[in-house]
Amino acid sequence: MFLGYPSDVTDAQWHILEPLLKDNPPKTGRKIWRDRRDVIDAIFYINKTGCQWRQLPVDFPPWGTVYTCFRKWKLDGTWGRVLQELNEKVRLQAGKNASPTYGILDSQSVKSSSPGEERAYDGHKKVKGRKRHILVDVLGLLLIIFVHAANIHDTKAAQVVMEKGLASYPSLEAFCGDEGYRKTAEEAAEGLGKVLHISKRIKDEFAVIPKRWVVERSFAWLNGSRRLSKDFETKTSSSEAMIQTAFVRINLNRIKY
Repeated sequence: MFLGYPSDVTDAQWHILEPLLKDNPPKTGRKIWRDRRDVIDAIFYINKTGCQWRQLPVDFPPWGTVYTCFRKWKLDGTWGRVLQELNEKVRLQAGKNASPTYGILDSQSVKSSSPGEERAYDGHKKVKGRKRHILVDVLGLLLIIFVHAANIHDTKAAQVVMEKGLASYPSLEAFCGDEGYRKTAEEAAEGLGKVLHISKRIKDEFAVIPKRWVVERSFAWLNGSRRLSKDFETKTSSSEAMIQTAFVRINLNRIKY
């Protein structure tokens, strides 16, 4: 008897997630809406396994239905809103305030598999593709994701990330980044009325850099999603949504039921 896939949400997780999907089926046009739990399971399956949309197993709704829902939730900001609300639940269970006050910055250069917008060569990392620029809280929860061409320096993209962070989380009081964020990024933070703390590398020995390990661990969590092994998306907005989807799944696993 088929019992589902490991990436499927449990009944307890769906009880948390279902109320956050507040949209309704379209009133006009072709009726493509199906059980939203099946759609969510299909999206998580793609994210986890790296499966192509058209290669979805027949147990799921048609791939066109699944993709249409994924795209709709991307365009109307549902993924970001759901992630933000799940962040609050995880933080409260961890004994933190619902809203973060400290954000940690970092970027990751990844290869892109096909032509699309915002692709370039990162001469430092020797990677042709895109950068994933993230802002996380002290628990490693994703606050902001900004995907851009790999040749844009971290100090320039950091301003966009910090601005987005303050727009979504006005409670943020300060940021942290590595030594690559010096000068330009520090000035950008100052212009926003905030401070950017720089984590200095400990020379001549291996050591865990304070605060830095948190964001590095967040990137490591994404290794569990094969869809994110490269940037397979044509649009950067889809790349951002896929990363948000991965963290939605991570948060659901972290919540205590």
